[in-house]
Amino acid sequence: VAGTGAAISFGNQSIAGTHTVIATNVSTLCTRNMNGNAVVTVTVTLYPSEDAWLRMCAAPGYTYITNTNYSTAIQCHSSEWTMNSCRFADRAVMKFDLSGIPQGAQIISAALSLYAQYPQPNDDYKHMNYTITHDAGFKQNACYLERITGSWNQTTVTWGNQPVTTATNRVTLPESQTCNQDYPDRNVTALVADMVANPASSYGFMMRLIDTVKYARMAFCSKDNNNMNQTLHPKLVIQYANGQTLKSIALPSEYNSVTEQDSPGEFDQGQIKPSGSYLSQSFPNPSQGIVTIGYVIADDVVDAKIVLYNLFYGTMAEYPIYDKGESSIEINMQDIPSGIYTYTLVTDGKRVDVKKLMLIK
Repeated sequence: VAGTGAAISFGNQSIAGTHTVIATNVSTLCTRNMNGNAVVTVTVTLYPSEDAWLRMCAAPGYTYITNTNYSTAIQCHSSEWTMNSCRFADRAVMKFDLSGIPQGAQIISAALSLYAQYPQPNDDYKHMNYTITHDAGFKQNACYLERITGSWNQTTVTWGNQPVTTATNRVTLPESQTCNQDYPDRNVTALVADMVANPASSYGFMMRLIDTVKYARMAFCSKDNNNMNQTLHPKLVIQYANGQTLKSIALPSEYNSVTEQDSPGEFDQGQIKPSGSYLSQSFPNPSQGIVTIGYVIADDVVDAKIVLYNLFYGTMAEYPIYDKGESSIEINMQDIPSGIYTYTLVTDGKRVDVKKLMLIK
């Protein structure tokens, strides 16, 4: 490709793999290669490969429950209750087979859906807390979803030998508002990213009450629920990118270097001008919503803006820049979906720099 430092994107590749573009500066005859991987985005829907109900009972004559395996139970509950005035508690574990996701894939989003039993034959299958019962004897039923770091098998796991978990990136399932409330599309992106990045220490999710105070229950269906079409079974939907989304081109010294994303319709001939304008890496990255982006705007620039872009949603926002020299802006991304975004510096109608940020909620 002949040019004067133009940044050439790979376009919309349909096959993952390494591609090379050669840029030639016609005045100096210098050539520079731009190498990178095309990105293929994949969405997979998974159901538990293993799950189990963990139960314990401290009541005399019933302590055997603590070491009994309940891998075929139709319930997926977490509760604090009593039997004969002694503690009677439940937790749930579930595992999804993530082996089909390539190592190094970027997890764009992951959503876990949990469904209440319906119809509910009796109160044992219902969410229970003070909000629902208005009885002061009931407490909060909010739960944690945590990554399991210890190995377990659904045919042998019990409360007594339950695996260990980590609090890192754990997700809160908030207080139930009704006795049969479903919890669809809970954001577990960070948890799944940890699982894919650390397969040797990742064995699914554990659901447990945040407050171990009687009486409270969060109750869902397991994979063994007799709803045979899986509509009430736990479901995990993962969207991932197979390949590196960023690549760069090293141009002759009179031009700025550029890093850009392989986004269909974006950056297809982003001309680089020797203006001295550029971006700094956003902070924090990853972010949970509030992002600070630093930049430098050359004195000869008339018009400048930063464009926020997502591969799936397109252009999300544009932020005009009025000052020259070194400065920064703060962007509130709390109301947009989690995922991978690029922010592009555009001066006088030309794209001069682009960087990536990750939003995780």
